[in-house]
Amino acid sequence: MTTFFGLRQLEAQGLALALVSPSALIALLAYAEAGRVDWLVGLPLAIGGIAAISAGVKFASRLPERRMRLAFCGLLLLTAVLLGLRG
Repeated sequence: MTTFFGLRQLEAQGLALALVSPSALIALLAYAEAGRVDWLVGLPLAIGGIAAISAGVKFASRLPERRMRLAFCGLLLLTAVLLGLRG
């Protein structure tokens, strides 16, 4: 989104999260209907995530663009490595 649409990193990440939310809700409903949701773990995580949104946005908006891009790339790389080790 930053390369093709010229968005700043903060805008791109916010838009990506907004686009993921509807599909995540649908997936949650499908998994819940199949009895595959651990509500005792999921609810506290969801509440904590919602409570941390404002602080996360405030923190991200103060980071320089380059540092935010590098942090996001690092997180993607770490996630890929961890998935590769599991698989």
